[in-house]
Amino acid sequence: MTDHVYHFTDTGRLPWIVADGALIPGRNNSGRYPDPDFLWATTNPRGSMSATWSKEGYRQQITRLVRFTLWACDFEPWLDVVGRYPAWTSGFVENLKLTARGDHHIDWVARVEPLQSIGWAAIHTKGYDGDWRPWAGSAMVLADDTLAIQVDDALYESHRIGADRAAGQPMAYAVTRRRI
Repeated sequence: MTDHVYHFTDTGRLPWIVADGALIPGRNNSGRYPDPDFLWATTNPRGSMSATWSKEGYRQQITRLVRFTLWACDFEPWLDVVGRYPAWTSGFVENLKLTARGDHHIDWVARVEPLQSIGWAAIHTKGYDGDWRPWAGSAMVLADDTLAIQVDDALYESHRIGADRAAGQPMAYAVTRRRI
C-alpha cells in the first residue's frame, strides 16, 4: 500500500476545514446514506468522481479544487470500515459503488473519526486551467458565517448556509472569488 492517500474538496469548504483544524466526517450530499458517515479518501492522487466539490464553481473559476495529502496509516479500506456498522446495508454499499463509475471504489479508504491537522501531510489547490500547487495559508474570518482563504491574488470567500442535521441535510456554501 502507498504511504499517502488523498481527500478532495474545494475552496468553498477549505476555510472551514482549516478553521476547524480537522477534516470532519460529514453528511453525504447524495444517496441518503446512514450514520455514521465517514471521512473518505482515495489512493488515487487524481481523485474520485464521488468527491464533494463544486464542479460548476470549478469550471466557472469561482472555486479551486483542493487535494489533502494524508497518511495512509490513518485510514482503512472502506469496505472494512462500513462493514462494522449494520446500518450500512449491502444496498447502501452497492449504491455507493455505482457512484464510483466503474471500479474506482477499489481506491477508496475511510475512517470514522475526524482527522486533526497534524495528520495532514500537504494541501494543494488547482485552478480549472492549471496544475496542482502547494497551499499553506490560513482561514480569514470575514463575518460569523463567512470565512475566506487567499490563493495568489484571489480571495475565495465561503458563506456557510446552515444544515438541518436532523433532516439529513448537508452543510451548504455560497462561494465567491474576487481579486485582491
